[in-house]
Amino acid sequence: MTLVLLSCLVLVLGANACSPGYSGTAKIAFVRAGQLWTIYPDGSGAYQIADNTPPVVGVGWSPDHHLLVFRTLDSDYAASAAGRQLKSDPLTGLVTDVPAGLNTVGVDGGTPIPILFSSAAVRVSDAWWNPTGNRLLYRLTLRGGTSLLRWELAQNDQPGGIATRTLPVSLAIPSLSAGAGSILGVDQRGLFTTTLSGTEQRWLTRGLPAGHPLPATLERV
Repeated sequence: MTLVLLSCLVLVLGANACSPGYSGTAKIAFVRAGQLWTIYPDGSGAYQIADNTPPVVGVGWSPDHHLLVFRTLDSDYAASAAGRQLKSDPLTGLVTDVPAGLNTVGVDGGTPIPILFSSAAVRVSDAWWNPTGNRLLYRLTLRGGTSLLRWELAQNDQPGGIATRTLPVSLAIPSLSAGAGSILGVDQRGLFTTTLSGTEQRWLTRGLPAGHPLPATLERV
């Protein structure tokens, strides 16, 4: 049963701040003083499941609620003026794409697996789980003369970019099939389906859909 989020936890990136809760089946994950914790719904059993990480700015439960993916600020960026002044969106509670790394860890804690190492030159989004919970989708923006955005798909248990795929360009968050063998994306020509390698691309519509850019994954279209 989905748990009601703790409404009293407010995200402020301060020394004693807590984030809004991210509910699992038996525990709620939250960020306190920049670190990842879990707690039972009755307020007992608060537990820091990843020790001494760079500041955590995003968390997501796997579909079976056994794993967590979390985004940590790049250490150099965290020490910069921009990093120290970073705030979440007042409406969504989310932190924008920033230089950061992505990690997975079990609900009982342990050593996190860094599925993406951080770089001060690369802005990274939060990660989204695929339906079966073995892969993670995220967005990278490479900074330079011109910003280059790309979507990547990583395995949840492979460190440092091993078994990571770069997906075909999409103007909105791609949707993954249950087996993660194909995606639904959108470009200037319209909605399309394709394999992860970009072959067998087929367009389902002509032109951008109404309301673009779309804020959610494309199965909502």
